[in-house]
Amino acid sequence: MAAGEVWQVNHGLREAILSLQRRSEEHAKIEQELRTRETYFQRRCEDLERCLDERTRQLEEEIKSRKAAEEMLRNVKKDAEKKQQDNKTPSTLRPTATLFAHEVANSLNGILACLQLLDLKAQDQGLGDPELKSLVGSATEEIKRLGSLLKDFRAFAQPQNYDFEPTDLRKIIDEIIAEDRLLYESNGVRLKCEFSDTLLPMMLDQEKIKQAILSICQNAVEAMPSGGVLTFRGYQSEGRIFLEISDTGGGIPKDLEVFEPFRTTKPLSSGLGLPIVSQIISAHKGTIDYASAAGKGTTFKIALPAAGREGPIRL
Repeated sequence: MAAGEVWQVNHGLREAILSLQRRSEEHAKIEQELRTRETYFQRRCEDLERCLDERTRQLEEEIKSRKAAEEMLRNVKKDAEKKQQDNKTPSTLRPTATLFAHEVANSLNGILACLQLLDLKAQDQGLGDPELKSLVGSATEEIKRLGSLLKDFRAFAQPQNYDFEPTDLRKIIDEIIAEDRLLYESNGVRLKCEFSDTLLPMMLDQEKIKQAILSICQNAVEAMPSGGVLTFRGYQSEGRIFLEISDTGGGIPKDLEVFEPFRTTKPLSSGLGLPIVSQIISAHKGTIDYASAAGKGTTFKIALPAAGREGPIRL
């Protein structure tokens, strides 16, 4: 073999060896980078797992607190029922209502804030665990339900301030119908109004009376799940104004004392709606009663003094 050919062969071999060395170094760098990334992602996964475990632990603690708060409310219900059986008035609850409501409200707000933070953290970290999301959602709804129950309890047990002013009852009814017309229509409830043209004005706290009438109307709509007729009838007699609110629902069970606190057939109801209504009407020196027939419906009858007659009282 000639010297030139030998040189070319040797040169080719050296180039091939150098190329293999460069590729080997590149592969080593890639392998090192992959190991580094693997370590990073492994640590990141461990961090996320620890974070999830911590948040889950916090959630479990908050759920325990929620259950404790619910147990407190159940105990209050039992105590109130016992006091009612002993013929004691709701005023016996008032000395402790403010403190109780304040403490429970603070706990519920704290639990709700933690759940909202947990939900945001899970979204930020891309933890789309449907079970965790469902758990957080269920706990949040339960806290809101407890908050609603607490609001009813405070309205029932604490003294209320009333702002009486001359009021046209028909105007109040028209405002209620306008505000909730979509609710009635979506539930297949038809409205009827039968009012005397000569109704005298009354001294009412408009917001409180609206609250009472709306509570009765809500019960009426719930009593007519397949639709029906909701009738408002207003008239006056012997210096008093009468308002009748009638539905065509299933009626109220005969043994149910609807104006007694915590008496209800609804699983998610506080049982304080109609007792609060009764308090509001009493504060206006009025009366409320009802007549009900199974399968035919219920009529609530409210009697209130006309302006200038026996006026309302302040609680």
